[in-house]
Order: sequence, then structure tokens, then C-alpha cells
Amino acid sequence: MGLIFLLILLKRKIKYLFLINLLFVIIFTSCHRESVKKKINEAELNRNKGQYAKAIVIYKNIIDKKTNNPIYIKALFELGRTYYFYLNDYPAALRYFYQLIYNYPNNALAVSSQKNIADIYLFKIKDFEKAIEEYNKLLYIKSIDVVNREDIIYNIAQCYFNLGNYEQARLEYRYLLEGFPNTHLTSKVYFRIATALHLQGAFIKAINSYQVVISKFPKDKLSNTARLEIARILEDQDKLKEALEIYHKLFKTYENKDMVRNKINQIKLRQEAKKSGKKNRDNWSGKLGNNSGKPSRK
Repeated sequence: MGLIFLLILLKRKIKYLFLINLLFVIIFTSCHRESVKKKINEAELNRNKGQYAKAIVIYKNIIDKKTNNPIYIKALFELGRTYYFYLNDYPAALRYFYQLIYNYPNNALAVSSQKNIADIYLFKIKDFEKAIEEYNKLLYIKSIDVVNREDIIYNIAQCYFNLGNYEQARLEYRYLLEGFPNTHLTSKVYFRIATALHLQGAFIKAINSYQVVISKFPKDKLSNTARLEIARILEDQDKLKEALEIYHKLFKTYENKDMVRNKINQIKLRQEAKKSGKKNRDNWSGKLGNNSGKPSRK
């Protein structure tokens, strides 16, 4: 009986010790998590004050722990953002965003990191081919919402546009319109299609596309810009009268009135020069006509 009683007591003691240890672990983990949160808040305060070096030291001390804890992942993400948005150190920003994606591919911040990577290549480094590659990775992520998906396709089209591949750019713009007919980027997309045609030298198609912008989005600022581009095409084609009519209408509504006024004056000078040149040609032709058939005195 005595032995049995001792075994029962021992089991109870082991159970209590386990519970005490478990409680200690929970308390320690909770305290540690709160400590890390305070460090992240401290880093953000330093960053907001412009003390970027201090913020970076804190973030790096946190991420050195290498854990799946969301707080550590956030520290890694914020470290990348600090280099990106505050220090303009894009290689460093890329390094930490890539690290986050590699170590925590299923975390929500991996998607944000991938978006930042693509944006850096497009808007900052201007490596458009690499940007296309990185944006395409985003399109395979199911959790990307509709608005972001529209922006991604638009940015891919912009990359092709910047590379001078206007044909592929137009295909991407068309793909965006077909997939997202109610996109918030509609007016921009139609305008870029027209601009691509303009740069390809397809002037009639470009004018028709600019007309679509004007008719579909009459209150959009791009509507006036489309009119301006039509006038420029007509001017380049020496259709001065038609171009002048558009410039006169634009002068009432276009923001940069000085530019429009200069265009009007330039066309008027060209028209006067053409009239003057025609008169000179007519006078010269008349003189030749009066002398025709007369033998030379020499």
C-alpha cells in the first residue's frame, strides 16, 4: 500500500511540474512577444523621426532570431520597406524582400514583398524585362484581389511600352479591357493604345483611338490630351487648318494655355509662310510666262 501511495504522489508531482513548466513557457513566450512588439514600435518611431540607422539596427536584431513568428516576419518586411521607401537603397530592399519570400512563401507579406520587388524594377531601376518577370509571378497568386490584378496587367503593358514593343503593349492593354471591362484604368488604357498606334506611325488608327477616348470619357483630363495629340498628328501631316481649329477649341479648356497659344502662333506663321511662298512662286511663274517664246538677245 505504501508503495502504491508513493507512486500516486509521484505521478501527481510530475503532473504539477509539467503544468508549472507549461505555464512558465506560456508566460515567457508572451513576455518575449510583447518585448519584440515594443522593439518593432521603437524601430518605427525611430524611422518616423528620420533616424533610419537606429531603426535598421533594431529590425536586424529581431530578424537574426530566424523564426516563423509573424512579428519577426513583419520586422523583415519593414526592414525591406525602410531601404525601399526611406533610403532609396533598392538593392538592399530587394535582398530583404526576396529573403522574406524565400523563407516565408505562404505568408501574406510575401505577396506584398513580391509587389514591391516588381515595382522597384519598373519605377526605380527601370529594368522593364525583369519587372515583367516579377509581375507575372504575381498573376499566379490566387489571393491577389481584382484591383491589384488590374494594376499588375497594366504595369506589364507599360513595361512593353517602355521597351518600345508597342504591338505587345497593345495586346496587354486589350487583354486588360477584355478581362476587366469595368476597370478603374479604362480611360488610361484607351489612351495608351492610341499613343502606341501613334508611335507606330499608324496615324489614322491613332486618331480614331484618340476619338474613342474623347467620346467615352468627355470629362476626363485625358480627353483634352487626346485632342492635343490629334492636333499634333494633323500638324505633322501639314493639315494646318484642321489642327488650328482643334487648338482654338483647346485654348478654352486646356490647363497649359501658354503651350496651346504657342502652337496657334506657330501654325499661323507656317500658314503665312506658305501663302508668301505661293505668291513668290506665282510671281516667278508669271515672269517666266511673259518671257516665254522670246528669242534671246544674245
